[in-house]
Amino acid sequence: MNKTIIFHIILLLTLHGCKGQNSEQDETVTINGVTISQQSLNDLKKKLRKEPVIFEKVNYYYQKVDSIWKEETDTIRNGFYFEKINETQAKSIVENYSDKLSKAGNYIFLKNLDFDDNWNSLYDVTIMRANNQYEILKMMNTEGPNYNVTNDQVIRKIKEWDQRVGLKIIVADESRVEALILKLPDDLLDFTQEVYELCTKIIKDHYYLLQGISDNMDVETFCDRLAQKKVEVTEDQAEEIIGIIQSLNPYPGRSISAASEEQHFITPVAEIIKDGDTYKVVLNDEEIPALEIAPEYQNSKTSLSKEEKEQLSKLINEAKMFMSVLSFRNQTLLKVLTAIINIQQNYFAGRYCRKEGNRCPGYLKPLKQIDIAEIVDLSISTISRVANQKYIRCEWGLIEIKKLFSNEVNNGLSKDFIITQMEEIIHSSKTKLSDAKISEALKLQGIEISTRTVNKYRKELNIPSSYKR
Repeated sequence: MNKTIIFHIILLLTLHGCKGQNSEQDETVTINGVTISQQSLNDLKKKLRKEPVIFEKVNYYYQKVDSIWKEETDTIRNGFYFEKINETQAKSIVENYSDKLSKAGNYIFLKNLDFDDNWNSLYDVTIMRANNQYEILKMMNTEGPNYNVTNDQVIRKIKEWDQRVGLKIIVADESRVEALILKLPDDLLDFTQEVYELCTKIIKDHYYLLQGISDNMDVETFCDRLAQKKVEVTEDQAEEIIGIIQSLNPYPGRSISAASEEQHFITPVAEIIKDGDTYKVVLNDEEIPALEIAPEYQNSKTSLSKEEKEQLSKLINEAKMFMSVLSFRNQTLLKVLTAIINIQQNYFAGRYCRKEGNRCPGYLKPLKQIDIAEIVDLSISTISRVANQKYIRCEWGLIEIKKLFSNEVNNGLSKDFIITQMEEIIHSSKTKLSDAKISEALKLQGIEISTRTVNKYRKELNIPSSYKR
């Protein structure tokens, strides 16, 4: 299907002077339907220092048949291009060769905007056979599906402007049209305002969809909102659109600043050690040290005044209170961890993982914090404090304590079990499964969860959408 496109029209207000050129009679060569003089081809190859690449493009579109949207394709095989040419040189080539090539029914233009390592713009210099420049837009399928702007609407608007000011298309891509204005309009300010209002209206009318995607809008909601704008897409299409937009970074500077941020190291509060057929908890003495009051303070009361003795007694009592609280904390931590480990022994025992080809963590059982609170006879807020931002070390590395809790999702199965099954289905499949297909595969295993839930769990696994896999 078409990539998600923000229809962007840039009109360069430049007067284009016609340059007379002497016609040349030389040999011709035909490449993928385009007949061009051998001299012109040799000149292009010499100037661009590249060999031409055959142009072939598959346009995807959906047609509604008996209330069902079916995917259709239209393969374009026409002409050739020189790949990744610097923008300045590429536009110069188009300027110098456009008139000469158009006389023979060929059109030269730029497509496929890209960037080099220094963020310089690169284009493919493309030559295609066409009756007019509008056919170029048709073959490139320039449109804005996310903004309900069809290819026909794009061509209609370009034709309208062409009649008023004379446009020469320089860049034509799935998402972009750039043209030279050959003559100034009668009212330049009025014309530029019209162009601006059209582009901003397209974006503003649909901006809330982009905002929703950035807020992790699920596939079903995205489809519903598109339907409100009379844009019908399948869930697979919607998932692909969301995947593309979420792959974009509106704050590229953060990737640079993040590298300079201070690293934080994690110290586990306990270690889980196998003891025969069971597991035991060993608290980290470095994290939770054993404390005692130094003997010299206990024995110094005899040489002190009455006021000093009272002050020292107060400080010693406070120290004992602190030690008592710390001891209670240690006992609470040990009690809670022991209760969790006893229930989640299968997780620590592990299982054979097909993806890795070796042992990996086992499945978690459904377990809530309130369950542990009832077992150890403590409040749920105490359990929450024990689990929050604290880690344990085990055979599988550092594990956050709260990760050992897992909600029951379906027929006594934990969320962890279902997520693991999802992951195995995704990685074992030879094809790129959409969320809807993953949901169907889980149903075959007796696990019934909605596509929306699959979408949510896949994001938690940091697995990209089917489009990006």
